[in-house]
Amino acid sequence: MEPKKRGLTGDAVLAAAVKIVETRGFSQLTIQELASSLNVKPASLYNHIGGIDEAKLRLACYALEKMEAALRDTAVGYSREEALKKIAYAYRRFGSAHPELYRAFINCADIEDKKMGEAKQSVVRIFHQVLEPYSLEYETKVHFTRCFRSSLHGFVSFENERFFKNTVDVEASFNMLIESQLALLRTYA
Repeated sequence: MEPKKRGLTGDAVLAAAVKIVETRGFSQLTIQELASSLNVKPASLYNHIGGIDEAKLRLACYALEKMEAALRDTAVGYSREEALKKIAYAYRRFGSAHPELYRAFINCADIEDKKMGEAKQSVVRIFHQVLEPYSLEYETKVHFTRCFRSSLHGFVSFENERFFKNTVDVEASFNMLIESQLALLRTYA
């Protein structure tokens, strides 16, 4: 059995995965790339992760935790529509600043894992907390959160893939998207 390399920890493996994904893309995350970036043999990684799927899962949880912190921090001190606007802009900023981390949790969304479920739920919880003052029924809150997040995801995904190429102001389009979602909310509140 190979001796463990000093300093090689689960956190170090995650940090290497983040660096690979942010610099080269989510599709480039492999056991071989991870091992190479850590200057170890691929077999050494199995002391810290169960394989590439586990590395991707940890990366997706990390990305969701970072997004949740960005959304939460931007909403502090705001309520109702103003908080939702702040959250929308934070969501877009995160997706634009970290397109490959964003891709990581989108690509791992269907994985059934307790930690992943908690990370996804922490993002949803922010939306639900902001919606509390509206006294919406639970189902309506879920529907609105799904609609709002889906709209944000679509916009961020199109923007990241450079779909918006004509001369019409993209900021104005994003503002219209937010306002349309808020108008939808007003019909239920």
